[in-house]
Amino acid sequence: VSTQSTWERNDCNCNCQFSTAKMSVTGVILALFIAFALACDNSQKCQSSSDCCDGQKCFEKNQWWAGCKPSCDSNWVDPYDGLKWSCKQLGGNCDSSGSKQCSSNSDCCAGFQCFEKNQWWSACKQSCDRNWVDPYDNQKWSCNVVGGGNSGGGNSGSGTCGAFKEGYDVVGSNLAEKPVGSAQECCDLCKSMPNCQAAALWNNICYPKASADIVAKGGVTAIVKSGGGNVVGGNTGGGGGGSSSGGDLYCPTGNDMNLEFGSVSFKNGGWEMTGSARVSSKTAWNLLGGYMEWDMDLSRVADEVNTNFYTSSPSRPNCGSNCYCDIQAGSFVSCMELDFLENNGKCVGNTALHMFPTDGRAGNANCDRWGCNSVMAKYSNPANLHFRAEVGNDGYVKVFVNGAPNTNYGPQPSGEANNVVVRTMQTIGAVIESSQWFGWVPAENMCPRGNSGALGGSFVRVMNVKVKGKVVQGPVPNKC
Repeated sequence: VSTQSTWERNDCNCNCQFSTAKMSVTGVILALFIAFALACDNSQKCQSSSDCCDGQKCFEKNQWWAGCKPSCDSNWVDPYDGLKWSCKQLGGNCDSSGSKQCSSNSDCCAGFQCFEKNQWWSACKQSCDRNWVDPYDNQKWSCNVVGGGNSGGGNSGSGTCGAFKEGYDVVGSNLAEKPVGSAQECCDLCKSMPNCQAAALWNNICYPKASADIVAKGGVTAIVKSGGGNVVGGNTGGGGGGSSSGGDLYCPTGNDMNLEFGSVSFKNGGWEMTGSARVSSKTAWNLLGGYMEWDMDLSRVADEVNTNFYTSSPSRPNCGSNCYCDIQAGSFVSCMELDFLENNGKCVGNTALHMFPTDGRAGNANCDRWGCNSVMAKYSNPANLHFRAEVGNDGYVKVFVNGAPNTNYGPQPSGEANNVVVRTMQTIGAVIESSQWFGWVPAENMCPRGNSGALGGSFVRVMNVKVKGKVVQGPVPNKC
């Protein structure tokens, strides 16, 4: 449509033009149709059902993805990555926030019920614990299901599990990880597993565990098979990482690391690699309000060889190469990858943050497989480098090189991307990954070219590794 309200097409031979008078009605209708068609796209990530077209609804798959679908089956296995969908409906005419008044279960999204607090208030929740004291007004909930039906929590509830403890996580490694439609379904899953003592329900995912120790943690429901669970004071090295900042200071040793492949020696509070190699930590930390720091000597690294220090977030305790994951598509399930540092030989480094496992798109502030990148200044003394990666309580990552910040991300991470960091740190944590390989490097136009034949003699030294954080999965490593 031209500025004169006429339709013109001058890039082809048909030379069709219509007058304003003839198109006054038809043009408006077509313009409205085009505007509506462009307003939604069922192939893109959605945040609510209002983003969807043709009557489809926005269903959540996991913490990283939600899509528009006419319906959702939580038992269906997505061939894209072999995972199931949580099928929680987002936005639209249902509520899962727990902050809106509901009058029946029909007001709630899939997997949620309308629970009564008292005669004045009821809300959509996954489960309800009659013994839980609401911090809003220090009152307990009746947990009656509005509109009839059985209570979903407390010590009466369905009676199949001992307790539904809202605001608590379960300590220990996951025995399984399964999308469920309700707290009762998570309870049933735990009861079907002989070794399960309790399960953590978070974001419509059930995590059965062999422990009945529980810790306070917002947004999670602990479902104890029998009894009320053993409340412990803080993180004990296996359960959820909590949401508070800080944590203990750890200095990992060789015993705390996995040698995944290659020629590696663990020394000087770190590791030395010759040729193609990779190591990872057995421990996953919640780094919110914490940091990782280390020193590196790149003086003997060959040109165009990639040496690095980054984190990945496998959903199970890290066993090494068989548990490996990163943001890219592969034989593994994609996971959050925070590349605090990737070096191009001894020339320059780059920070790349990857929160969403979606194909790369230029300028995507959700930090997809291309990532949100920030190139560092060229190294003046590659033999003596100090790095520190800080993760804020809001999920924003700051990397420092010899004390200078490297946060000139292109683009800057979105709030949604930072939220992925927060949720992942609280529930899964992040493990250290470090490798040396040849195949891709950042800032190719800034540095000398190399060849794969030089990789075998390339040598890198990582020293004085320290981690400030809370253990989420795996063993408790050596403290400083």
